[in-house]
Amino acid sequence: MKNNSPLVSVCVIAYNHEKYLEETIIGIVNQKTTFDFELQIHDDASTDSTPEIIRKYEKLYPEIIKPTIQTENQLSQGIKPLTRFIYPKLKSKYVAFCEGDDYWNDMNKLQKQVDFMEAHPDYSLCAHDTNFIFEEGVKVKEQFYIKPAEGDFTFTFMDELKNHFIPTPSVLTRLQLILEMPTNFKSIVSGDIQLALYLLSRGKGYYFADKMSTKRRNRGGITFNKAYMSKAFEGAYELLFYISQFAPPESRLYIRRKMAEYERAFIKKRMKIRRFGFPMLIFRAIINNPSWFIYGWHNKPANGN
Repeated sequence: MKNNSPLVSVCVIAYNHEKYLEETIIGIVNQKTTFDFELQIHDDASTDSTPEIIRKYEKLYPEIIKPTIQTENQLSQGIKPLTRFIYPKLKSKYVAFCEGDDYWNDMNKLQKQVDFMEAHPDYSLCAHDTNFIFEEGVKVKEQFYIKPAEGDFTFTFMDELKNHFIPTPSVLTRLQLILEMPTNFKSIVSGDIQLALYLLSRGKGYYFADKMSTKRRNRGGITFNKAYMSKAFEGAYELLFYISQFAPPESRLYIRRKMAEYERAFIKKRMKIRRFGFPMLIFRAIINNPSWFIYGWHNKPANGN
């Protein structure tokens, strides 16, 4: 590094990723840039050789790789590694992300994204298309993300709210925005959607059609975890509460109606949730979308997908 403050910090969360992590690290350290960047990598007490792989590459790239290696798993204790351990360390202007089982396949990715953000201060993030690898035991989806447009395009809070389409390993944003995020909600399951929506409440997003990263879908991923799946439906409802703190005015009616869909689903399924009991759910479902009870009572409630 030429100075103590790299322009970009790349954040990687790793856990039992020995099969993939070398490719992840190589795709980052091989980036061709006119600026300094660092790799902040957090290992959450892996039980395989992930820590050894990190230490190996730290010796090879000591000016780039900055590891945090835990001896006790933090996520299982409800601690979010990025928020607790990584973000407080950062002194860069921009932050990029890559999961420990994904990788970047374009050596010009960071340069292209930083050039755009430097030229467009009114944008809060930029992202790009990604390749997918569906490993054994995972159903192949021909179209994993449904984008609101084709080619290169500008997108908004409502685009992401209606349909999550931003691949995590494609995101580059401004550190200052991340540090200003509300942290008063603990039960949100999907941190990547949470982050994207907050950032888009602060500015526009830009999407490059170039496939500059590769995302793996494997049975070890969090979305295949039974505990995650059992919490996902209620977590999606909690996400709506979270974003209602900062959502743009034009999105608030849509958010209320989505809340009503979940509330009707909780009632129909007789689901017990932490936030409300059945009487309050019925009241909220009516208040949040009274027209449904007049005209749409025969429609099916949300299924959580």
